[in-house]
Amino acid sequence: MSGSLFAIVDERISASCEKKLCEEGFEIIKLPRDERLGSAVCSHADTLFFRDKNTLIASKKYIEAHKDLENALRRAIPILDLRLSGENVSCEYPSDAVFNAKAVNNKLFAKADSVSTLILDYAKETGLKAVNVKQGYVACSTLFVDTGFAITADEGMTRVLSFEGIDVLKIRDSEKIKLPPYKNGFIGGAAGVFGNTVYFIGNLDSHPDCEKIKLNLSERGYRTVSLDAKADSLFDLGGIIFTERTDTDC
Repeated sequence: MSGSLFAIVDERISASCEKKLCEEGFEIIKLPRDERLGSAVCSHADTLFFRDKNTLIASKKYIEAHKDLENALRRAIPILDLRLSGENVSCEYPSDAVFNAKAVNNKLFAKADSVSTLILDYAKETGLKAVNVKQGYVACSTLFVDTGFAITADEGMTRVLSFEGIDVLKIRDSEKIKLPPYKNGFIGGAAGVFGNTVYFIGNLDSHPDCEKIKLNLSERGYRTVSLDAKADSLFDLGGIIFTERTDTDC
């Protein structure tokens, strides 16, 4: 059985990171900006979409403004269930975090008073337990490696995830995760997971906790790939959505 691999990522990804993803076998789908959002996150996957399996929840205005992107998403995600929200999206928090939530281990981690009602409806429909968190940028602040392990510098997320039975590697906030014009970005926005590989946007070796990150991932059977081994930092680009479409998908 053969198929195609896709990496859905901020259109501002560097040429070196894009080249490495292509060498790893991925076709790149670049996300255009949503002009209503702040410049730092306007093309971030974790800001533009909530994704769980083949379901994608996004802003109706954004998708309607980028029909070519919709066609690309339908080509990349098998049997795409695209749900469109009419809720307000803006550059002001929490309206820039409407879709910034994560479904893992039969649970939905989200800030209940700011997340899209479509996401909460989806959780009820699919039997996900809604877990309320204080952090509005759930998917950005935390790298959910698999159903039982996550990496974050956020104290609140560490407490909640640990209580919910997920092992957490607590790392330091670091200016080595760049998100201009802010002091630093987040680990969830600087990486993506596909299969047994964790891809880091930029150079993981630049992070002060790189060895601890590598060791914990290796112990769990994951390889790490720095998409730009020559970079002096990691880059928070809102993470990477990886998908695979086989010849049997329709």
